[in-house]
Amino acid sequence: MDTLEILNKTIFPRCYSRKNIAREAPSEMFCLGTVNYRGQKTLGGKTKGDSKWNIVYPELYEQLKRTIYEFDPNFTYTTIQINKNITSPPHVDKNNVGPSYIIALGDYEGGDLIVEGKSDNIKNKFFKFDGKKGHWTAPFVGTRYSIIFFTHTFKPPNPSLRYLEVKEDGLYNRNVLIKSYLPGEAFSLCSEYDNLGIRFDTALEPYENSQMNFHRLIARIPVRFH
Repeated sequence: MDTLEILNKTIFPRCYSRKNIAREAPSEMFCLGTVNYRGQKTLGGKTKGDSKWNIVYPELYEQLKRTIYEFDPNFTYTTIQINKNITSPPHVDKNNVGPSYIIALGDYEGGDLIVEGKSDNIKNKFFKFDGKKGHWTAPFVGTRYSIIFFTHTFKPPNPSLRYLEVKEDGLYNRNVLIKSYLPGEAFSLCSEYDNLGIRFDTALEPYENSQMNFHRLIARIPVRFH
């Protein structure tokens, strides 16, 4: 059975948390290989370990490992991201060391990968790119699967949101400037805020009292990509 046949019979889990790469929730995606545990107590305090999906989709996991090895036996990676019908907006991969291979499969039209404005057709072909550069998906119609092989950064747990403040000139943590910005700088803000565990796909409107209130996140400003 080839990879596309396996994907077509796979029941994808629903994901609600990764709004930085999926415009609509829930989205259909999961990771295989080694993933970030972030030191969670429920996972024994480990920072990384095997994805739970490795044992749910063993046939797919073995097929993908075999496929990438046959294409480039010298390429090293830790993690495999599998997406179904995801049209990613411009973003950078905050948990990606950089060098990545991507391939798209399925019965679809369109859906090129665009990296910093350069478009490449990745249907049924591997393409190597730098996940730390801005990239996104061109519109498509049909059923499209994208598979990305990359090395995870395995960052430590995010800093406590308790000490975050949004002021007119930027984002602060414990009164230390993390990111300066002008209103509407959504592209730069997305990666920075998402790195702190704040999930959103629009810019934040600063509050008059300078205190971040997570029940008052405002999504009025359209995303602007510079």
